[in-house]
Amino acid sequence: MVKMMVVDDEPILQEYLRSHIDWKLYKVELCNEAKNGVDALKKIEKNTPDIVLVDINMPFMDGIELSEKLKRKYPEMSIIILTGYGEFEHARKAIGLGEIGFITEPFEKEKLLKSVIKAKNIMQKEKQEKANLENHLHFVKEWLFNYLVSSDYTYDDEQTYTLLKNLGIHMFSQKYLVSCIEIDKIYQNMEELKERSLCKFAVSNILNEIVETKDSHIIFNGPEGRIVSILEFDNEECNNINIEAFEKVCRLVKQYLGFTITVGIGSVQTGFRGIRKSYLDALAALQNKFILGCDRVIEYDNLNLFGLGNGLYPAAINEDILINLRLGNFNNVEAKLKEILLYLKSQKVTVEYAYAAFMGLISLLLSYMTECGNDIQSIFGKNFSPFSEIKNKDSIDEAYNWLVSLFKKALQSSANNRITRTRKIAEAAKNYIDTHYPDQDLSINKVASSVYVNPSYLRAVYKKEFGITVNEYIINVRMNKAREHLKAGNLKLSEISELIGFSDASYFSKCFKKHFGVSPSEYEIISK
Repeated sequence: MVKMMVVDDEPILQEYLRSHIDWKLYKVELCNEAKNGVDALKKIEKNTPDIVLVDINMPFMDGIELSEKLKRKYPEMSIIILTGYGEFEHARKAIGLGEIGFITEPFEKEKLLKSVIKAKNIMQKEKQEKANLENHLHFVKEWLFNYLVSSDYTYDDEQTYTLLKNLGIHMFSQKYLVSCIEIDKIYQNMEELKERSLCKFAVSNILNEIVETKDSHIIFNGPEGRIVSILEFDNEECNNINIEAFEKVCRLVKQYLGFTITVGIGSVQTGFRGIRKSYLDALAALQNKFILGCDRVIEYDNLNLFGLGNGLYPAAINEDILINLRLGNFNNVEAKLKEILLYLKSQKVTVEYAYAAFMGLISLLLSYMTECGNDIQSIFGKNFSPFSEIKNKDSIDEAYNWLVSLFKKALQSSANNRITRTRKIAEAAKNYIDTHYPDQDLSINKVASSVYVNPSYLRAVYKKEFGITVNEYIINVRMNKAREHLKAGNLKLSEISELIGFSDASYFSKCFKKHFGVSPSEYEIISK
């Protein structure tokens, strides 16, 4: 429902608009009335309408002056001017303010409705476009933050700073501390999994309110379904990190939301590249929640106090597992799981450590299944209870075999969804390259950024779907475009080089000869 206010000093018009038009039929609500511009400004502060229908001639403040004030203070508001035939030229001034238009008096009902509906449609379209832009920016930010903590992050500090600045984020590559927050629950069915997104949103809000820093505090949904927090400090502040604030978040979540969370705190690192190291340390701390218990804050720097070392196994392995799950490559998934098993055996870990590692892997698997939209109960059974299952196994090898069977079953169930998703990503990347091949800075990172995945995942997806690498396809497109230009014979070699994304004509010539077996000049002769 769109709210509309009428500003006119004639009671007859106000009465006519109230009683002769069924505004609800057009999803418009008459929210307020005012007799002049001064009265209107006061009332609009208390109840802001979407559309204002304003008479041009009023005492104290006329319609033009009111419109100017409203447009300065409420730029998204739509204004329709009511004017007499003799005031046409004066009313034209209002058009320059960006209003929908004006209606001459005496007006026809149909003309008034047409103007109001037009204003409503334009306003709703602008709101939708704004919402779409905000959603897009949010998606891009989530991708960039996930890229910062991934193993694929290759940008230098200046490139990262520029990217962040373009998104309205001001981080200055000082000291950073990453924390990972995990909801302490294994979800049994799809409904509970859907609720998790609401829970994460609520936790993120509490985290943002309680944990403060003089500089940036970035909170986003990270890999494996966790909440990730990046705190930026200056050199002085980083020596006084308030761990108690994280502990307060745990208490408030338990008290007001009715569930518990565990927070893994990484180490303080310097520069944008240090964010990845702090993130891995936070994961290592979080891995130990099955040993130290849930509903608490675990600091990486204090792990040795508990005699726990750094973590159960290298946290980066989880990223490889998740990528291969998305690709449907069971052999690679199984190889990574085997790597974890051998690591646990070589470290001679306790039974509790093994439980912790396996439960972490199950949590990773459930995050992947949520991503694919799979129902846990339909795949693993109504009474699926992973921790009980693991505890009932007689050996670590038996527990491992059961774990592998879960991954295999999940991959088989999500095959159709995965094929559709990977094909769409590969096609989107291909289309981006077809359009942006003249860009001299075109790279795997830039293409991956355009389709919101990390470069490693895109490399694997593209090779699987098209049989060639992303870089090979970029070269193919550029060389074929160069061949077309050479056949046309109307451009210099340096011009062709620049048009297809090469800054160096001699390097372009080498690439062309390597690709086609002849130099560009030889090809020109042959093609004529």
